[in-house]
Amino acid sequence: MQKYINNHGTSYRLANYFFPQDIKEEVIGLYAFVRIPDDIVDSNKTPNKEKREQLDVLVSQANHILQGNRKHKEWKEKKWREREETENERNNICFFVREIVNKYEIPQEWITAFFDAMYKDLEVNRYTTYQELQGYMYGSAEVVWLMMSNIIGYNQWDKKEVIRTASLLGEAMQYTNFLRDVYEDYIEYNRIYMPIDRLEKYWLDHQDIINLCNGQKESFANRTLFIKAQIALTRKLYAEANTGIKHLNSEGQKAVWYASQLYEAILDKIESKSYDVFTTDMHTTRWEKAKALYTARRKQPF
Repeated sequence: MQKYINNHGTSYRLANYFFPQDIKEEVIGLYAFVRIPDDIVDSNKTPNKEKREQLDVLVSQANHILQGNRKHKEWKEKKWREREETENERNNICFFVREIVNKYEIPQEWITAFFDAMYKDLEVNRYTTYQELQGYMYGSAEVVWLMMSNIIGYNQWDKKEVIRTASLLGEAMQYTNFLRDVYEDYIEYNRIYMPIDRLEKYWLDHQDIINLCNGQKESFANRTLFIKAQIALTRKLYAEANTGIKHLNSEGQKAVWYASQLYEAILDKIESKSYDVFTTDMHTTRWEKAKALYTARRKQPF
């Protein structure tokens, strides 16, 4: 499971360091679980038909395990089957997550919503409205933070507020990813997550993004204003989401705070690069992450 932390999401790995020891492994297990289907749909060298076949088998296998079955013959019968060690590793992760689901009473509908979002990445590559995009972000990111909240724990009296703010944190982080990866998402996967209704406010459309990613900068005169506005809206999401951290069990508050700050630092990076998310991605460097952690520690409200 640790390889998924090592190979993906350095911000997540850094934040994970601050989780209490008794839940750290479970946090890693959950991250590994959600990375498996994400890696399938983001394999740019695999045709969509084959991705769907792989995802079908993975989802079927995972659901069988989560429902208490120990074997599922379809896994090995597919002609494209994974190497034996990969199969065993995925099974082990699913078995481990089954224990997490049972221990922390994680609703099956959250897991179903996540899998549905993964299928959507194979079917939808443009969004008309932000509301449509929110539907995708609920499954791809918000439910992950809802599951995380159950693992961390909170007072049941605060459940409504925890759910609300955990969802906002997932939305903020996912939209931050979309802003960071505008260029990569289009060039590598032909996906544009910026919705038309937000673009239209700046006299833009999806073709403008395509033109800019292809190097035609003159076609996107309002790009800076648009990205500035998206950053401002996303910072509001972070600010509101962060108000819910105090409702989590105290042992996990620091890790969630640092995760939030590390992701928001991506917005700082975009600002420092003149808002040009259309020619390269905006992943933060190790130094920038270290700086974000230092700042987060000074600002830490807990």
